[in-house]
Amino acid sequence: MDKYQLNLLNRGTIAFTSELGEEKAEMGENLTLYQNENYKVGNYKIIISNASIESITYQSKRYASNNNVVTIDFDFDNVGTELVISFKNGLADECRLPLQAVQSDKGAFDKKEAKEQREQLIANVGLVVAAGPGLINVFWNKANSDVVKTVVKVSYYHTPSSGESREYPVFEKETESYYLSLTGLAYGTYRCVIEEHSSKGLVISVEGNVALNNPVTVMKQEAKEIKELQKAVGRAAGGHWVHN
Repeated sequence: MDKYQLNLLNRGTIAFTSELGEEKAEMGENLTLYQNENYKVGNYKIIISNASIESITYQSKRYASNNNVVTIDFDFDNVGTELVISFKNGLADECRLPLQAVQSDKGAFDKKEAKEQREQLIANVGLVVAAGPGLINVFWNKANSDVVKTVVKVSYYHTPSSGESREYPVFEKETESYYLSLTGLAYGTYRCVIEEHSSKGLVISVEGNVALNNPVTVMKQEAKEIKELQKAVGRAAGGHWVHN
């Protein structure tokens, strides 16, 4: 491509679109076209608006100008090497514009999509585990319309003073409801797992933890924290607190 041909091209604009709208394209020694992050997107078009262009040939197919606009079908699964540009009224000789296609990272997109889908399923379930005196209440929803079976599992965590935490199964049940209440529970930490299944297998597993605390222990801890806070405030003020 000589300077005159390049000057004619620069009088117009080049856009690149897909079914999602505007896509990235760069014009230099060649035309570089970037695939959308979502490689499943289709219906790409190269749109060249230029009053000097009569037609463009791409992969042996001629695209004529319509109202000074040439629209060219483009497919990242079948990429050609160049656009052959014909100018109106012999303004310049036919020229070739090399193409470069930059494919998206399919693996990265698949991971991102899977993460987003999982986050949406978890949000749909909306698991809530609430504590009361010696009981826990569990609430949830279906992750999606494919769910045909729900399994609820509840475990108790025990941490001895001289060892690692151990988990003890407390309850497991297949249910069609969206609510569970367990009573007569000891103080401690409980883990609740909701497993939702479709006819093809596990859809999503969501878990939540809750602690059942001894109210006397809680009151003593709160009183201790209040005293420590009062002492800190007193030191900051340069004085001291008198406790009865």
